[in-house]
Amino acid sequence: VVPGVVPGVSRTWEHLLKRACAAPRVSTATFPPHSLKCTSHFCTSLSQPPQHNIINALTRPGGIKLFATSPFPNRPRPTCAQERGSHKARCRHSSASQLDSQVCAEMTATNGTEALNSLIHKADMFGGVIIDPEALPGCSDEFGSRLRISLRMWREEQKRGVWLKVPTSLSTHIPVAVKEGFEFHHAEAGYVMMTQWLSAAESTLPNNASHQIGVGALVVNDKDEVLVVQEALGPTAARKDFWKMPTGMMNCGEEIHDAVVREVEEETGIKTEFLSIISFRSVHDVGMANKSDLFFVCALRPLTHDITIQETELKAAKWMPVADWLAMETMRGSLYKQLYHWGLDAIRGGGYKGFVAKELPIGFRPGTNVVYHLDGAEATAIAGEYDSAPPTKKPKL
Repeated sequence: VVPGVVPGVSRTWEHLLKRACAAPRVSTATFPPHSLKCTSHFCTSLSQPPQHNIINALTRPGGIKLFATSPFPNRPRPTCAQERGSHKARCRHSSASQLDSQVCAEMTATNGTEALNSLIHKADMFGGVIIDPEALPGCSDEFGSRLRISLRMWREEQKRGVWLKVPTSLSTHIPVAVKEGFEFHHAEAGYVMMTQWLSAAESTLPNNASHQIGVGALVVNDKDEVLVVQEALGPTAARKDFWKMPTGMMNCGEEIHDAVVREVEEETGIKTEFLSIISFRSVHDVGMANKSDLFFVCALRPLTHDITIQETELKAAKWMPVADWLAMETMRGSLYKQLYHWGLDAIRGGGYKGFVAKELPIGFRPGTNVVYHLDGAEATAIAGEYDSAPPTKKPKL
């Protein structure tokens, strides 16, 4: 299609395009800025039988050039295979025609044209966009060019924040994103999350998770013996005769009552039943990430007695009389001794009850949440619908 004679009337162009694409061949069309509306007819007609593949799009100051192929008899449709070589990585197609590798050169056309080469994305609920990590280009040069196009378009659309998840397999995209103004948000196994705030207003993008959560298990049997362990690794491993309750970290997506039961069974082989959360404490600047730490002490009832230690974590584990444990030198002046007294009071049926777990419907949308509330007369269950929270009272410490 000769760009100088592209019809100005869209219907005329559509008619000519259908005739031109009737035979199996590689078709190209260049659209000057004054006739960019024709691109919609080009793409629409290619989606009609016989369906065509849009295999490339070159952008130039003079307009946009699209390449498409119609189906060839007894031949697979052309696909784009990435070639990785030097820093000048290029994309080449399997068809006989090798197209210009500068696929996404900077555009000076209209917003509608820029949208054709923007990164695939979706809107979030807060006026921002989330880039689809599954659709990121494999070529870093193409990624950078399309990212610049996308950022310009999103600024014009007054989008607020941008979320970019870069998988490990595309880690070469990270310096490209940093150059375009993205910052690190967090990293997990397999990906790095990056963000950029586009609005002139103060950023409201949420920070990375600020806390880690640990659990400790106060397990007391019918003989008034407590389950205690000695660590093989960790902060107490070097202390002589330091016996502590089983502890561990929660997994992502795990409930507190499930985590503490799991940790006890993993470390000691003892199966237990969750009773209540006794208390929790908070500290800050913990670990390599300098996170804040919440630690929940939970009361559990043992369902089995025989101990099988997790040798990678523990040196020893045993049942110890509660009185002997509380009398140990390591308990003197420790806040944990107070936590254990509250827990023993709850286990023995005293005045201290702790927080029990209950799964309740959310109500205004499908699903349930686990709620931890004070056990006892102050927290009676509501018959029928849960239209209000049960009343609670501060425990007397």
